[in-house]
Amino acid sequence: KYAERIEGIEGEALENLILKNVRELFIRASEQSPLVIVTEDAHWADASSIELLESLFRLAEDHKIIFINVLRPGYSRTGDRIVEAVKERLPVYSVEILLEPLTAEMSEALITNMLKSSGIQHAIIKKIIQRAGGNPFFIEEVVRSLIDEGVVVVKNGSFEVTEKIHHTTIPNTISDVLMARIDRLEEKTRVLVKVAAVIG
Repeated sequence: KYAERIEGIEGEALENLILKNVRELFIRASEQSPLVIVTEDAHWADASSIELLESLFRLAEDHKIIFINVLRPGYSRTGDRIVEAVKERLPVYSVEILLEPLTAEMSEALITNMLKSSGIQHAIIKKIIQRAGGNPFFIEEVVRSLIDEGVVVVKNGSFEVTEKIHHTTIPNTISDVLMARIDRLEEKTRVLVKVAAVIG
């Protein structure tokens, strides 16, 4: 039935129809209750998604809609483009919040809170903090890697450090952490991840 409704509509006409319907959906939803649209990792968005977002931002002027765009700076064609578009077109309706890297104390607190264990050597924590450079995502992925590798295990409802802690190495970059985690996946899942990475 839906396929019949858009049969023969292509290219720009189809894009306009999608935009019109998404706008209508958001407007109707905001009439029921205030609407919050959260876009995570917007710096990795494709061009079509960026264009869609830019065309929807103006809804915040007249409707109970707030857009929260979570992104990293330094991506000129995506994240930075969103920031500039909002500043230029909706300066009164926008607020930019820049998050600074975690301090060493905050990083250590994150590690200990995630593991809830006092058995991890301070030297390992210090090495994680140095490599992370205040990036909480890096810290989370390293901690997950420690769990995946069996360096940290769950016993009686809490985390415990195993003997493997003496032989573990902390990756240098987030890319190294993710590649190591991908390498530990089952072969079918690894192949799927590789295909998905190529598709984008």
